[in-house]
Formats: sequence, C-alpha cells, structure tokens
Amino acid sequence: MKAIIDNIECQRDSPRFRQVLEENEKDLDTLEGKLEKVVKQCNQMVAAGKQFNQEQEQLIHILWDLAGYFGNDTNVQSALNRMLAALGEAAKYHTILVDQAARAVTKNLASFIKKELRSVKDLRHYFEKVSGEMDNVLQRSSSVSRSRANDADDIKNLVIATRRAFRHTSVDYVHAISIAQGKKRHEVVDALLSYLKAYSTFYHQGTDLCDDLKPSLDKISQEVNLMRHEVNDLEKTLENRHTDVTDKDLVLSLEQMDTSQPVTMHGYLFKRTTNAFKTWNRRYFTLQNNQLVYRKRSGIRKSVRNSGGSNLLNSRLTRAHGGEEVTVMEEDLRLCTVKPAIEVDRRFCFEVVSPMKCHMLQAESEESYDSWITALQRGIGQALQSSHNSIQDNRQETPGSSPHPQKGSLTPATPVDSSNSSSPATTPQAPTAHKAQLWQEIMSIPGNDHCCDCNCSNPRWASINLGISLCIECSGIHRSLGVHYSKVRSLTLDAWEPEVLKVMAELGNTVINSIYLATYVPGEGTGPPEAKPDSQRSVREAWIKAKYVTRQFVKPLPLIQESSSPLPNSSSQEKVHSGKSWSIPRRRRQIRRRKTLQACQINVEETSSIDDNSSSQEESHTETQNVSDSPVASSSSSSDVLLLDIAPSLPNRTTEDFSSLSDDCSTDGEGPNGHVTPESASNLTPNMVLFRACEAHNLAMMSHSIALGAEKNWHNPDESGRTPMHQAVISGSVMAVQHLLINGARPNEQDSSGCTPLHLAALLSNIGQVCLLLKHRVDLNLCNNEGLKAIDIALESSEPDVVTLLRVASLSEHIDRDGGEDNNMLTDFLRDFQEKMCIQGYRTRQNEDTLN
Repeated sequence: MKAIIDNIECQRDSPRFRQVLEENEKDLDTLEGKLEKVVKQCNQMVAAGKQFNQEQEQLIHILWDLAGYFGNDTNVQSALNRMLAALGEAAKYHTILVDQAARAVTKNLASFIKKELRSVKDLRHYFEKVSGEMDNVLQRSSSVSRSRANDADDIKNLVIATRRAFRHTSVDYVHAISIAQGKKRHEVVDALLSYLKAYSTFYHQGTDLCDDLKPSLDKISQEVNLMRHEVNDLEKTLENRHTDVTDKDLVLSLEQMDTSQPVTMHGYLFKRTTNAFKTWNRRYFTLQNNQLVYRKRSGIRKSVRNSGGSNLLNSRLTRAHGGEEVTVMEEDLRLCTVKPAIEVDRRFCFEVVSPMKCHMLQAESEESYDSWITALQRGIGQALQSSHNSIQDNRQETPGSSPHPQKGSLTPATPVDSSNSSSPATTPQAPTAHKAQLWQEIMSIPGNDHCCDCNCSNPRWASINLGISLCIECSGIHRSLGVHYSKVRSLTLDAWEPEVLKVMAELGNTVINSIYLATYVPGEGTGPPEAKPDSQRSVREAWIKAKYVTRQFVKPLPLIQESSSPLPNSSSQEKVHSGKSWSIPRRRRQIRRRKTLQACQINVEETSSIDDNSSSQEESHTETQNVSDSPVASSSSSSDVLLLDIAPSLPNRTTEDFSSLSDDCSTDGEGPNGHVTPESASNLTPNMVLFRACEAHNLAMMSHSIALGAEKNWHNPDESGRTPMHQAVISGSVMAVQHLLINGARPNEQDSSGCTPLHLAALLSNIGQVCLLLKHRVDLNLCNNEGLKAIDIALESSEPDVVTLLRVASLSEHIDRDGGEDNNMLTDFLRDFQEKMCIQGYRTRQNEDTLN
C-alpha cells in the first residue's frame, strides 16, 4: 500500500496535491459519519441486550420461585430444576455475547474514530493555518521594491522559514491521511470479525449445552406425557362425582368411635359470642389431645387468644394445629364438663362448662349433637383417667421417695398433673420458670404442701374460692360439687391473676381446716370417715360433701346468754353476755402501699370509733393469744370487747412474698389500723360477721362467715344498705373484694344512696379495685340517686388513672353493643396497665429502699 501522494508533490504544493487532499478529506469525513452511526447503533444494541439479560434473569428468578411451589411434588420440581439450570447457563452466554459486542464493535471503532480520524482533522486545521501564512509571506515578498535591499533580504529569510514549516506540515498531514486510509480497512473488518467470533462461540456453547441437556429433556418429555395421562385418568374418574353426594350429616357416629383410642373429633359448630348481642358464628372445632380448639373456615387468624374463662386476664396463647393457628377454647378438658342446654330456644345446643366460664355451642343436626356430646364426655373421661394413671405410675416408679418433700422445692420425682397436657410449655419435663415459682410460692403457705382433704403430698390443684390446695382425686370431686361450692384451678396448667394469688396467700389449708374441721375429733366416729391418700372415691366424696356441702364440722358462732343467767363452765358452744360487744381485728400485713386511702373522703363511719387505749389492749391481746380449737377467740375477762379471729397465732404473711407473681397496683393495702367498729352481741350473726370482716379485710373471718351460711349480697339496713362488698371497697382492700367475687357476690348491688362498689372505688381513687371490678364486667351505666355514674364521680375526684380506666371500659362496652365479636380491648388494656403500674411500683420500692 502506498501513500496518497509522494513527498515531491507535497513540497511543490501543486493543484494535484491539493486535489488529492480534498478527495481524501471528503472520504475520511464520510467514513467518520458512517462509523459514528455504527457505534451509536451498537451502543443501543448493547443497552437493549443488557436489558434483555436483566429481564431474562428476573424471569429465571421467578421460575425458581415457581419451582419452590412444587416442593411436595418431587418429579415436577426435579424437572424444573434441571431446565432452569440450563436456562441460567444460556443466560450467562447471552451476557458474554453482549459484552463481546460492546468490546469488539463499540470500543474498537470508537477508538479508531478518536485516535485516527479526529487526529487527521486536527492536522488539517494546522495545515490550513500554515498554508495561509505561507501565502501571506509570498504575497509580501512579491511586493518588496528593488531599491530596498535590506527589506528584500529580510523577506527572503522569512519566505525560506515559512516554506520549510509548510513542507514539514504537509508531509505530516499526508502521512496521517495515508495511515488513516490504511487502518480503516483492517479496523472495520477486525471489529466485525471479533463480533462474529463471539457469535460463533455463543452458538457453540449453546449447542454443547443442548447436547448435554438432550437426555434430560427427553426424560422430562416422558414425564410430562405421563402427567398428562394421569390428569386424563383423573378426569375420567371424576365423571361420576355427583353420585357420591349425600344429604346426611358427615360426622363421626357413636358406633364408629373407638373407645380404645384417644378421642378425636372435628366438625362445624355454632358458637355464641360473649358480647351484648349474643350472636352465633359458625366455626370449625377440633377435639384432640385433651383440648378443644376452633378456627374460622377461611383465612389464618392474625391474633390468636385463649378464650378459656379460667384466665380473667385472657392471656393470648398460640397453638399450632395442622400448620395453622387456632383459638384455644379449652386448654385442658380435665377442667370441663359438658351438658345439654335445655333453657336455650335454639335446637341441638349444649354447654361446655369450665371453672370460670360457660361456652354455648350448637350442632347442625341431631346426629352431630349426639356425637359431639359423647366425644366430649369420653374425652374428659380419658383425660382424667390418663392423668390418674400417670400419677400411679410415678408413685410406683419412686417407692423410696419421701412422702413429704421439702417445702417450696421442686424435685424430679414430684408428679405433676400437667403431664397429660398437650401444650409443651406446661409439661413437667420443661416447666416454665414462672409456673415453677408459682408452685413454690403456693406450696410455702402453711399446710399447702399436702392436700387439704386427704393429706396427699404434692398437690397440683387448688380451689380458688376456698383458698386451698388439692390433689387430683379430690379436685375431681370438688369440680363435681359445682362452682357455687368450689372453683378448681390447676397450679401447673392455668394462668393465675395477681389478686387470686394474694387471696391464696391469706388463706391456705391450715386456716381453712381450722374453719371447716373446727369440731372434728379424729377417732370419735361422728360423721363419715376421714379421707386418706389411698381412699376410694366414694370415701373421698362422702368426706368432702360433709366438709363443704353440709358443713358438718363448722363451729357455730357463740350463743347469746342473758345477763341474769350464769354462764356454764363447759359447753359444746361458747356463750357470751348479751350486753357484751364484739369486734374483728384487722389483719396486719407488711405491705408497701402505693397510695394511702383517705376513708374520710366519704361518709363511711356512722358509728363511734374505739379509743386509743382500748385499741392498744385489743391489739396486744390478739398478738399474744394462743391458738384455740375454736376459730372464735374470746377476750380476757377484763375486756368488754369479744375479738373474733381465725388462728391468730399464725405468723403474719406479707403479700410481698408473691411480688414476683403479681403487681403492686393490684392492691392498695390496708385501711386504718386497729379493729373495726364494735358490734353488740345481739348482732352476732353470720351476715354481720361477714360485713365487719370485709371492713377489716380479714379473709379468714370472711371464709368462716361464708361457711356459716352468710349471705354475700346482704344489705345492712343500719349502715345505708351497704353490702359486704361496699365495706370491702371502703376498707381499701383488693383481696377482700376478690374473695367476695370468686365466692359469688354480685358486684352491681346498690346501697340506699344508689352507689355501687364501683362508685365507691372511683370516689376513693382506688385503682386496684377499679381494675378488679372492670375485669368482672360491672355495669358502667348504673347511676346513684344523684344521677351520677362512676365515671362522673371519677372526674370530680380528679384521679387520671381511674378516669382513663373507666373511659376505656366505656369504649369497649360500646364496641360490644355494636356487635364486635370477641372484643378484647378492655382485657388487653387492663393487663398492660397493671404491668405498667407494677414497674412503677417496683421502681418506687427501689427508691424507698435507697433512701432508707
């Protein structure tokens, strides 16, 4: 290849030289324009290729997600995995091809344009500039006069220098054009060749990939044909699908139930809600593993809560059932009974009764009704029987273990009645720290380390209204008595409210037995034989009924003896002068009080108070008095006041022993110190004893008066028609109110001024009592004689916490009236509020300890 023109012609600057330059310049300009179009289009192709690769990668990612959908179908998932792996490999080859196109075409040609063609343009501008300067010098040289010799020599030298510069520039310019004309050929061809080589490599890789994939594709094709045949066979099988349709209720019949296997039952039932409208909702129920659970027909519940009535705090419990979340209606069937609902107007209704709540259910047919009742009864029986067998097995496995374990300790050999619970959180092999601590605290109460009725060790059940611990055999008999006699709860399965724990701490087996076995003398043969740990059920049942139903061994109150009649030296029942008075000492417990109630805010004292000297004598007398066989302790002969108390020598127990299990805001402590208002001996009746015991928040005397048959809703005509619960609220005791509520007292009773216990609690700003009453769903709309509701009184007393509680309760009641199913707002708020108050109380105690 030669230069575009030789150097001689370049130096001559002939017209031919100029013509050749012009022709080559136009040619290179045309080439530059075309190459720029190629580069631009290639850039667009590369951008589109990259976008294609991104979309292809996204498609493969979505296909992988689709393959995960067929996780249970190994054939489909395996085929999809093989094909998607091949697609992923092909996508990589596409990416390499696009990159090669960008390097081979765009990068190489753009570099040629920039380095060669653009440099030629730059030299052209310089050449034209030097050429113009040479023309100007030659023009000046031609116009110099002969007479001016000096000017002629100067211009001559300038011409020589300018011509030399022009000739060097022209030679360089011709060189650049020649090189550009030469390079354009191989640069363009090489760029396209590299692009085609990339295509060749792409197709070779694709061919190799397809060759390797061919056996797998053939196998997948056969599997697809087999799947297609299976679908065709299924379609033929389902052609007679309507012949299987039946009008019968598809439930497990009585004959189909296998009594040797654990009871399992499932199906739809109508459940009545607990709101004001009592609406019925259709839910899918499942009975298995000693639990009754339900869920909606479609969708997974976002919030799962325990609807069992044994937990007033309504703590939320999540249970997995078939991979979905369900609502646990009854945590343990051993706590339940089932019976037909005769009083309901709807057909096929029955009740599932737990210690604290009754669930109303309705079957869809008579067959379903019979099947569900039978299944529930058998399930309850199997749960109780398996629990009994587990305890017997544990006793046989540990014959050498001590029958009296150390108080407040958990040993591996200790049998726990929650062994049959299906919840892993409550099994004895992995008890939670909270329930273990609960068991230890309740066992530390005097007498609670043995069953209250048969003296069996390691009780795991309790009667919350009596305040005693029980073994599983005695708890079953207590449950059969009915909730008006005994409300049974598990120490290891159920959740316990702080207020109930504090009631348990005040009572216990020793105190209750001093009431219900006050006149029992072992070995005299009066009444049924005493129950023992190995007694038969009939012996236990006779003993428990004599103890709690007929109350055969409860010592009555002292008889009233006229002043003129001498007192006998001995009698089976104590007698007191009619002119004497009696009083009940307040229980003095060491409690850090969050707030001191000022009883003077309301006119609650309508009788004269005891003078300081008398109070000191009575307190001293109570503290130094020994335990007597009778729960009614007489004062010394020098005192005019008869003190009524139960086991006064028992050590005072502080509710702070249960601080880890309860919250300080659930009790506000005691009222004034000393004794309650003294009463005349003529008023020594069970009703009046209960009334004054509530004023003194003396739970032992409250239990004694209830055992004597005191009416829990009795209105005292001499004190504004107030009930015992009114007196408990006025005294500031949450435990006394709780004790009345779990023993069946009505919280909506009004005194002569129309005030309910909630009115008084709001007036006294007793947050703990307000929380407790709201938990038991008191009527917020009752007005006193002045037309004021409890919230109106709270607004006047300016206690923000009480106002907030009542407003939230009113809002929750409004939601219930609007038909909201299973409204749980108030329960959740009370639980969160109590937790907050518990933290505040703990910090307050820490500050007090620091200051002290």
